[in-house]
Amino acid sequence: RAVECYDRVLQIDPTDASTYLRKGKTEIRIVFIGIAVDCFLGSSLSEIGLYEEAVECCDECIEICSPDDTISCFVYICEGHALVELCRYTQAIECFDRARKLNKEDSFTYANKGIVLCELEEYEQAVECFKNAIQIDPTNASLYEQKGNALNDLEKFDLAIECYDIAIGIDPLNAEFYQSKGSALINLESYEEVLDCCNRALEIDPLSTEGYYLKGMAYLNLKKPTQAIACYDEAIQIDPLCSDFYYKKGESLSELNEYKSAISCYDKALELNPLVSSTHNHKGYALFELQEYYQAIESFDKALEIDPQRSMFRSNKGEALEKLGLLEEAMEHYNQALALDPIDELANERKKPREARIRDEKSCTGSIDDHKSEEHSCYQPNDRRKVRLTTSQEDEEPQVSFSS
Repeated sequence: RAVECYDRVLQIDPTDASTYLRKGKTEIRIVFIGIAVDCFLGSSLSEIGLYEEAVECCDECIEICSPDDTISCFVYICEGHALVELCRYTQAIECFDRARKLNKEDSFTYANKGIVLCELEEYEQAVECFKNAIQIDPTNASLYEQKGNALNDLEKFDLAIECYDIAIGIDPLNAEFYQSKGSALINLESYEEVLDCCNRALEIDPLSTEGYYLKGMAYLNLKKPTQAIACYDEAIQIDPLCSDFYYKKGESLSELNEYKSAISCYDKALELNPLVSSTHNHKGYALFELQEYYQAIESFDKALEIDPQRSMFRSNKGEALEKLGLLEEAMEHYNQALALDPIDELANERKKPREARIRDEKSCTGSIDDHKSEEHSCYQPNDRRKVRLTTSQEDEEPQVSFSS
């Protein structure tokens, strides 16, 4: 309306210079207000999950903005965040790089790029980004945690712990820092220290599911499955829709030989997330222990559908087939397991005595004419013998020995 008024004045006196000046200032103010609204809109759209719309809004805003001003820097960061949510990581990195060129003293442009590089599993480059961010803002505790996370992914656990300790020193009331340190200590098998970190995290945040989850893992590795179950129950009570908690509870119940209860947990985990191969494999393990070999094979098959390259799953199915007296089919699966992983010690260990058993069976069976009226087999499905069934390579569990 102000512009309309100035236009009317200029119609009366087109030589009034002061009116032209006021009109120009007003139009500039409108442009900047519009840009500010667009920036805010782009950020707000990301916050409510409308990421494609946020990217479009940011692109429109960049066309209006000067290419080298502060607003452009903010817009690039907003667009980068939206692109990350859309898993368009390369474009996100480009946005963060553009923002960094506009403001080289902004630590978050380095940090944001580092987070995206972690998503791309470019951990070495991510560490460098976090180093640069820390040089700009050395008192920002979160930057040390992020650097520690990248080092943890590089399996440089001691260096990661150093970063977490610095973060804790800056902000000792942040539960997440203790949990991150606990995750690194798990990899170093320092389980008592993991418990200390988790207890501290839970003192700060009693509703931390991550704290209970890590604490349960530590107890399970300390061969204290009852305490582990209590931790997973706490986590489930806080977040009943996380499949990982039921999976780990099932694993703990298996350690107590409570296989039926373990299967119930695995079923709940699979209801929430049916595409986790290790859950199917663990369920197959529990069914095997209950001598439900056909159902165990079904679970191993489902694991193989999801991840056909896991030699362990084929080897486990072979063990179940052998229990049903299907030695040649079992041998086929052991061979397939070894084709996938020639250094699979367990598959080799299973295969050798079974080859001897097949030779013995053939030699004692003789010709069909000699034995056509005999009900005899060298292999009896109910033979009492020691077998070993693996559960999950990802968990790096010890191989469990048991009797049928």
